Amino acid sequence: MKKVLTLFLAALLWAGLAGCTAGSAAPSPTSSQRPASPSAGVEYPSQTKVGFLLPGDPAEDRFSGVADKAAQEIKATYGYSVKVETASTDEAISAAAQAMAEEGFAIIYGHGGQCAAPFAALCEQYPDTWFVTVGGDQVKDNLFPITMCAEEGAYLAGVLAGLTTESGILGVSRSADYPAINKTTNGFILGAKSVNPQVEILETVLDGPDGEAAYAAVQEQLAAGADVIFSNTNEAQPSALQAVQENGKARAFGMLGNYTEYAPEQLMGNVLCDYVEAYRQATEAIMAGTITESAPMFMTTGNGCVNFYWNDAVKAQLSTEAVQAVEDTFLAIKSGEIQVPNEFEQDQISF
Repeated sequence: MKKVLTLFLAALLWAGLAGCTAGSAAPSPTSSQRPASPSAGVEYPSQTKVGFLLPGDPAEDRFSGVADKAAQEIKATYGYSVKVETASTDEAISAAAQAMAEEGFAIIYGHGGQCAAPFAALCEQYPDTWFVTVGGDQVKDNLFPITMCAEEGAYLAGVLAGLTTESGILGVSRSADYPAINKTTNGFILGAKSVNPQVEILETVLDGPDGEAAYAAVQEQLAAGADVIFSNTNEAQPSALQAVQENGKARAFGMLGNYTEYAPEQLMGNVLCDYVEAYRQATEAIMAGTITESAPMFMTTGNGCVNFYWNDAVKAQLSTEAVQAVEDTFLAIKSGEIQVPNEFEQDQISF
């Protein structure tokens, strides 16, 4: 059974779900993937080498920046020798990973699913090195993905959208069409329909995180009557929220970042993932030897890695019933009564 943290009913509300279609039973994250504490007597030698391969410049790219922060936290916490490199192509990822493996790195992290295929082609040559990707679906003896269950927070956002919409129409958009991103918009829709079965969904799939396209998609949805917007479009979200702010009445959510500043009077909350905590847990699990077999390592609200942060300014305008219903939903999720599909279970969804 997944382990859950204490519920905080303050400005911060954590919401989590993991597993299969809402309301159905499914396997929980494997207990062997639960990290041990360094206080358990595990030694963390300073000569241990841990590598991080990032898709972009951490000073300019928000996604790469969180991995760089995690690397520095791991270095400071455990005294490991940490190396961070930028590698965005298959060739660059493969070359950098192989060089690290040749040097005897204990762990090589690939920050993004794009590292899965290069790692899979390489890892068997270096059985003493753990290859770990954030995202991706490749699993081998010494290769597994960290799976950030952002769909959990998206489900709660959907519940709130379903409870607060006045038009009964929600606008949903995503920057691509593949399971790891589809799971979030699907989680949002499942959450909305769980409290408002008749809600209408206007869904747009973009050809990448293009700001102009995201802005146009939201404008079109608003013109068609949508009054709550969920745009999971990565760096195009500011443009999507610009359309919401210009509308003046619609409400929205931020996905995988704090986007409150782009619509401070309309954005109800942000779904956030704690990548630093995820990397910490994965590192401790590997170094403590508690991973008995390779499998996706699910990072959920239950282990503190997925959070929903209210925008207090908008929360204060919501009905007591809506806020209470969201908190009650969290308790149902915490107990396992409500579950939502991850990227490996998208074929089980039924709206």
